[in-house]
Amino acid sequence: MPIYKFRCVKCSNIEELFCSFSQKDNKLKNLVCSKCKNKKFTEVFKLNIAGSSDDISSSGSGCSSCKGGSCNTCSPDCI
Repeated sequence: MPIYKFRCVKCSNIEELFCSFSQKDNKLKNLVCSKCKNKKFTEVFKLNIAGSSDDISSSGSGCSSCKGGSCNTCSPDCI
């Protein structure tokens, strides 16, 4: 079963869901951030490219600390 990662939009905490693809949407509706109790998240994908791995947000836009339009141009503290 896959592990899905979601980043809290308020505090950037990462929460994980261990569930089937068919259960993901229902479980996400009930997900609450363990740090700030927020209920809004963006999904994080794990990519393995040429032996390295990076987490990037699925939102397609840059985070608040980068202006490059993509979090893969941010510093490691951003992603």
